[in-house]
Amino acid sequence: MILCPFCGAENIDGVDECDDCSQSLGHLSKPHRSPGVENALFQDRAGTLVRVPSLAVDESTTVGATIDMLVRERIGCVVVVRGTDVVGIFSERDALMRIGDEIDRHRPRPVRDFMTESPEMLDEQDKLAFALHKMDLGHFRHVPILCNGQLRGVISVRDILRYLTDPVRTG
Repeated sequence: MILCPFCGAENIDGVDECDDCSQSLGHLSKPHRSPGVENALFQDRAGTLVRVPSLAVDESTTVGATIDMLVRERIGCVVVVRGTDVVGIFSERDALMRIGDEIDRHRPRPVRDFMTESPEMLDEQDKLAFALHKMDLGHFRHVPILCNGQLRGVISVRDILRYLTDPVRTG
């Protein structure tokens, strides 16, 4: 509990304003640190989250086949390649924002027409804090992970959150 310095009322720690007098209390609340999570963010590497190789499609693969793969595999994105080079990423967000309800019309078109070109990529040795920061700044939820310049997999914000909240790590 924290006491309001304006009226003396007791308030639950973390509230933004006093329940009695409505004065701001934000300056009184202190964030609680979780050393396990903090250590994981600044010490653990992005490569530790890659569980299985990511699914990749050639840039000429049709939108229909790519969306069918997303649904069948229950994944949020595929990496788009030209040979062994990553040229894009196609996510469920790309499908919603770029194709929308015109899926039938676009099913035969190549995925390269709707992918996000030249996606940001990270090395497997990059720290989780860097990965999360880059994802936040770029407003994307998936990032390809490279090992020696070759695609190793993809991690998502959900993967990072799941990793950080793992009971074994935080308990």
